[in-house]
Amino acid sequence: MFTVQLGDGYSVTCGSADDVVALIKALKHSRNGHGTMPATSARAADAASKTQSIEQKIDAVFAGINDNAKALLTALVAFPDGVESTEFGTASGINSSGFGGILGSISKVAKKSQLSVNQLVLSEARFDGKRRFRWLGPTKLLMENKDRL
Repeated sequence: MFTVQLGDGYSVTCGSADDVVALIKALKHSRNGHGTMPATSARAADAASKTQSIEQKIDAVFAGINDNAKALLTALVAFPDGVESTEFGTASGINSSGFGGILGSISKVAKKSQLSVNQLVLSEARFDGKRRFRWLGPTKLLMENKDRL
């Protein structure tokens, strides 16, 4: 097993030296002038990221998110059964109007690690009669890895 440090706290574990060489070549030639990866480079990067363990992916997400996102996730684990966004905002000190932006930033970092924000945070609109509210909760994956935050 070989671990390649990519920067910004990201790393990829490769199973063989040939995989490392393929990854380096893919990263070296990752731009085709249009801001997208060539298909062969994208496949090599995807294959390399799939070899990462879930713990490595979680660590990469936690290392890549900003302080506001860490604060939101840290506060959210205090509500294992979930919480209404207004109550969560009051308890965490995070303005409820900023949840979307923070969750968006977590989503962007998670996507780079082949995870989804939905694998970490439950966020859904709920209705109680005519009253509509946002419900937030930590997922099992977040709760299992809360000590890594």
